[in-house]
Amino acid sequence: MEETVLSGDKIELLPELDQLLRNAVHEARPEAVRELINMGADADCCVAGNPVVCVAAMAAAVFNDNKDRLAVIDALAEGGADLSLEDSSGRTALDWLSGSESEEIVKFGRKLKAAKKKR
Repeated sequence: MEETVLSGDKIELLPELDQLLRNAVHEARPEAVRELINMGADADCCVAGNPVVCVAAMAAAVFNDNKDRLAVIDALAEGGADLSLEDSSGRTALDWLSGSESEEIVKFGRKLKAAKKKR
């Protein structure tokens, strides 16, 4: 059983929140991703050693399934995900997006990269 951490008047179940975040990323549910990050889930948590933002970007690039997956990536980025983290193949989320065959996904990656530079 995971350790429960008390913080103020709310109970934080951090490991469980991270698992729920991984599930929401896998299921391409952007609103759930936003809510879980707001609740304290780690936007940089990993799936099998790969940052969830890389997993989402790879799925968008490989499957050209863009609307919800891009919204998930956007939610992760807004939630503080580190876009410079590399997956087990040495690629970042931006690498995955820029290598897509979909022009929409490539444009999204460029927009995300430009927004990252402004931060």
